[in-house]
Amino acid sequence: MPNAMRYHAGTMFKPVLALTVAAFSISSYAADLPARNCEIFLKKVTTKPNSHGIADMEVLVKVGWIGDGETILRVGLYSSLSTQDLGNSAECHTSATPWGGSTWKNTDASPGESVGESTFRFPISTGSVGDRCRGYQGSTQASFFVQTNKNTYWLNPNLDSNQYFVFDRNGFDILQNRGGFSGLSTTRSDMKYYNPQNCQ
Repeated sequence: MPNAMRYHAGTMFKPVLALTVAAFSISSYAADLPARNCEIFLKKVTTKPNSHGIADMEVLVKVGWIGDGETILRVGLYSSLSTQDLGNSAECHTSATPWGGSTWKNTDASPGESVGESTFRFPISTGSVGDRCRGYQGSTQASFFVQTNKNTYWLNPNLDSNQYFVFDRNGFDILQNRGGFSGLSTTRSDMKYYNPQNCQ
């Protein structure tokens, strides 16, 4: 799998790549393209609450049609996570950055429910312990990609490289009210934000 990839917000078509694969290396620059033919899309979004107030959002990513002669090398996420302190006193002994800093970074996918699918989980809330330790909320901006031996296909809202999907408390609450705890298909009419091309 590639061990390094640098991508900068707003420069989707001017990537800086440094890729190494176990069996071979890529020395040339791959083309960065929007996923117009459903090369990668979001299939399902699930809200993950629990009884202690901890909350996450989980996304099931599907790799679809890939061009002839292309081999999938990597499925990943380019994202930045910001953290909000909800009001924690000194005795809470909690970290100011419970999920790490807000640096933009690439993350490889975790295995999904079946072949060609991957999952990503986004932290929404650490939960609280009483009134003096209210915990933290997370908000993630993200775009998804599938990298092949020829191209890298990017998925952003409306396939616009200047936009990022946002996974935060507001989105969590909206999907939770729609029954998101059981997983929502992005082909639903009220899920166009996550699947603007209605890929299946």
